[in-house]
Amino acid sequence: MKYKLYHTFDAKHAKNLGEESVSDNVQATIELGKNAYDGDATTCKITFLGVPDKIQGIIVRKIVIEDDGIGMSFDDIANKWLNIGTQNKIQEPLSPIKGRKVVGAKGIGHFACQKLGNKITIISNPLKYPGREHLEHIDKTMILTQDWSDYVAGKNFSDIPNEINIVDRKDPESHGVTIEISELKQKWTIDDVKRVRLNLGLLLLPPSILKNQEDDFTIILDANAVGIDDAEITNDVMKYAPYKLHGKLRGKKLSWDISRRIKGFERKTIVDHYDDGKGRPAPISGSVDFTNNKCGDLDVEIYHFPIGPKFWERTDGLGALPSGELKTSAVKNAVREYSGIKIYKDKVRIMPYGDPGDDWLRLAEHRHGGDIGNTMILGFVLLSSDKNPEIQETTTRQKLIANEAYASLAGDPNNKNMDEHSVMLTLIRKLEDNWARVQSKKKQTKKN
Repeated sequence: MKYKLYHTFDAKHAKNLGEESVSDNVQATIELGKNAYDGDATTCKITFLGVPDKIQGIIVRKIVIEDDGIGMSFDDIANKWLNIGTQNKIQEPLSPIKGRKVVGAKGIGHFACQKLGNKITIISNPLKYPGREHLEHIDKTMILTQDWSDYVAGKNFSDIPNEINIVDRKDPESHGVTIEISELKQKWTIDDVKRVRLNLGLLLLPPSILKNQEDDFTIILDANAVGIDDAEITNDVMKYAPYKLHGKLRGKKLSWDISRRIKGFERKTIVDHYDDGKGRPAPISGSVDFTNNKCGDLDVEIYHFPIGPKFWERTDGLGALPSGELKTSAVKNAVREYSGIKIYKDKVRIMPYGDPGDDWLRLAEHRHGGDIGNTMILGFVLLSSDKNPEIQETTTRQKLIANEAYASLAGDPNNKNMDEHSVMLTLIRKLEDNWARVQSKKKQTKKN
């Protein structure tokens, strides 16, 4: 006699799995901002509700994430949101209206809510657009409630119901998703909220990197209720940098140029030479054969802020900072706050690379006397799903998979001779060569 047996999934285990899929409450909040981006929103507002507290600093009781995107239809909620691990974002890599490359490919948003709190209320007003206009309840408002405290040991994960209420929409023109999270699982500190603000500011590429590309996504952080004043989410201090390296990898050719800030915020490519160590002059800008291209074509921008404001103007041909702009002390504080090299894929940041203190290139270990450390540079690695498919995040989104493509980008910590085979370490060396040129020029000036 034969029987068919089926897997069951204990609810407690599912809950634990979800909590372990997101590193911390700050990362979970950022993931929900990414979901809004995937949903073609132009604005995402994250609000912390609670009260200031003399002992704890703040008490956060609820977090609200609201956007004006396409919203989730009844089918989306039933078959995507509540279907853990669905492949829809892999099968549909572009958002339906704006054609954005989606960044939430592993369904982390669902677990991010669970990481933050037990009580989840999702209010969705789906947008009607071609191909979606005939869906069930497309003109209604859907309210889904989830209580993760119901997911206890002994219950089957799929047997626990999630209630959804369909009501008339108050404003027929409104669309988007609002997520309300309460019964929070972790205590929030003022530093936590500031970390969210910092990371939101760098979630998308800064305006100076985007240049003429369309930038139609804005994130707003509101923490007034817990006593944290509004502050501009700025991420464009790079224009103050004395030196900037732009590098690009195309096939087997790695090229770069280094410019200095001259008049105002204008830049000019440096045409000077440096000593290559063998008594020969070598150009600051140039290219090399890079046969170890396993990461794919990419672009890099690194901004170098030497220690001490005296190097920021009137030295090495650097122009004075324009009047009415930030003071050098404010620029130094901003560099300290934003320093590190960030990685972006499809214009959205991959965390935690480039967070304060995250020296993922191990520059402290690789210094060659050039005196360029992680706290003196602010950089951006620009990747795309099309050109860099082998550079992938782990399931938990806490780091990139350490494969050959990543080693080609960042180097191999187990191979101390990887410099010439690493895109990033090769470019860092070029910045160090430029800085050695500046120091040599300074010494020669003193000698004369």
